[in-house]
Amino acid sequence: MKRSGKPHRGRGEGTIYRMTSGRWRAMLSLPNGKRISAVFDSKTAGQNWLIEQKFALLSQSKLSKPEGAIEPDDETHQTLGDYLSTWFGVHQSGLKATTRSDYQRIIEKHICPAIGELTLSTLRRSVFDQFYARLIEQGMGRTYVIYIHRVLRKALEDAVDDRLLAYNPAEKAKLPRVERRKHRRSPLTLEETRRLVETAMQTPIGSLVYTAVKTGMRQGELFALQWDDIDWQQRQIHVRRNVQRVKENGRPTLVFSSPKSESGNRLISVGEGTMQMLQRQMEVVSMQRAAAGDRWQEFQLVFPSTVGTPRNPSNFLKAYRAVLKAANVPQITFHDLRHMAASIMLNNGVPALVVSYILGHAQPSTTINMYGHEFSVQEIQAAEMMDQVIPQPEQFYSIGAILVNAMIEIEAE
Repeated sequence: MKRSGKPHRGRGEGTIYRMTSGRWRAMLSLPNGKRISAVFDSKTAGQNWLIEQKFALLSQSKLSKPEGAIEPDDETHQTLGDYLSTWFGVHQSGLKATTRSDYQRIIEKHICPAIGELTLSTLRRSVFDQFYARLIEQGMGRTYVIYIHRVLRKALEDAVDDRLLAYNPAEKAKLPRVERRKHRRSPLTLEETRRLVETAMQTPIGSLVYTAVKTGMRQGELFALQWDDIDWQQRQIHVRRNVQRVKENGRPTLVFSSPKSESGNRLISVGEGTMQMLQRQMEVVSMQRAAAGDRWQEFQLVFPSTVGTPRNPSNFLKAYRAVLKAANVPQITFHDLRHMAASIMLNNGVPALVVSYILGHAQPSTTINMYGHEFSVQEIQAAEMMDQVIPQPEQFYSIGAILVNAMIEIEAE
């Protein structure tokens, strides 16, 4: 969904937004700083109303009140659903496509059906306490409930800034605790991982699976990787975008977006073997381009579909599952390959700080919390080091000395 122009809040200025329901809301600031708004079935009707109101302001005549208009004194009586529709219309242009899609889904599928009919004036902290508790009871993940809370808190904080509310009723709502994940050990053994890679290399998705295991890159990052992102001299891969499926105007669409955090934008050093594989992949893409002919769409992707576009996640999943079956390994998710990469690095002495950077984690603590159980080799190395630093017990005194000292203590008692 897109809206035209940038919202203005100056006096006498009007704005019009398309709501998630498909209808249009026109808003106008009055000379006293307050606003009126109305909802229309078409953008043209809203624009015509704005023209009428502006003309009325200029002629200093009484403002007309069309059906559906909200009087300035009654703005707090608009429903939460209507307010969120207006709020989303104003703020969506500043969001990434993926975040915009997430917000729209949260508002339309979770918030509005449950509490959207409540008016702003009746919102209390208890409303959100009960709302979040119900979501948890219905089986929603705790992390996603917290995401929903963040959307509500931000939207209602803006309502406070706009003087629609005196305080933010969602601010101190009781949030569910996020339980630390219980991570199992590596989804595959090292031997199974090698067999998976060898099997995959006999298929069209082999180079993609190989790179995933070697670098720990996410699926979306691999799908978005372009040839300009590879530094052949320094043997580095620059991760600076990803591909995600979002809904645009109700239809699933693949879009490029930047990493969600600064740490996601990173340079990954790779070995000579990986560079040779990427050279071969370039030849494969060249053959794909020739075979596709006029159907080819150039995106400069390293791992494109057969016509040059970003890969369809569903089609790729089918091919990936077939490789797992052929390799005779457990049906793990593609994201598990990222876990495999982390496990292999940590178990072979790569410091957690370095692994954290390679994976694009915002904090090294994230890596440690997720993969703390993978430090078995380093734990053994640490134990051996401590033995070398601190002398063995027999170097201090003998067994006989221990017995003598024990007898002295008994006699003393």
